[in-house]
Amino acid sequence: EIIETEPENEPAVEALERLIEHEEFRREVAEILEPIYRTLGAWEKLVGVFEIMIAEEETAARKVDLLHEIAQLQETAGDEPEKAFRTLGRALAEDPSEGRPQEELERLARVLVLYDDLVALYSGQVESIDNMELAASYHLRIARLCEEQLQDVDKAINHYREVLNIDPMHIEAATALEGAY
Repeated sequence: EIIETEPENEPAVEALERLIEHEEFRREVAEILEPIYRTLGAWEKLVGVFEIMIAEEETAARKVDLLHEIAQLQETAGDEPEKAFRTLGRALAEDPSEGRPQEELERLARVLVLYDDLVALYSGQVESIDNMELAASYHLRIARLCEEQLQDVDKAINHYREVLNIDPMHIEAATALEGAY
C-alpha cells in the first residue's frame, strides 16, 4: 500500500528487497519492484528482477521477452554489448524458432565482430532442433557465416550439405554449394 501511494519510499523498497529473498514471495515482489526500478533507472536491479521473473516463468515466449529486455539494458544502460550477446544467446535457446534473438545476435555479431561466437551458438542450437525445416534454416545461416565472414569454405560446405540432406531440392543451398566448390 505504501508503494502504491509513494513508489519511491526508500524504507518500503528496502523492505521489498529483503522480502524478495524469500522463495514464496519472489515473483510477486519482483513484479512490484520492476516499475519502481524502471522509474529510478536502476538498471542492474531491474536485470535482477527480470532474472527472478524468468526463473518463475513457464512460457518460453515471455522468457524470450524478458531476456530481450535484459539484453537491451545491458547494451544501452550498461554499455556491455558482449553481455547482451550472451543474454540473447539464452533467448535463442529458449525458443530457436523465434526470429528476434537471431536478428539481434546477428546485429551484435556484426558490430562486435563475434562471428565465431555466433557460429558456435548456432551450431550448438541446431543439434537440439527437431523441426527439420528450422534445422535447415540454421545450417544455411551457419554456412553463410562460415563462407562470407569466416572464410571457412570447408565448414560452409558441410553445412550446405546438411541443408541438402534435409531438403534435397533446396535451390539456394545447392547453388551456394556449387559456388563454394
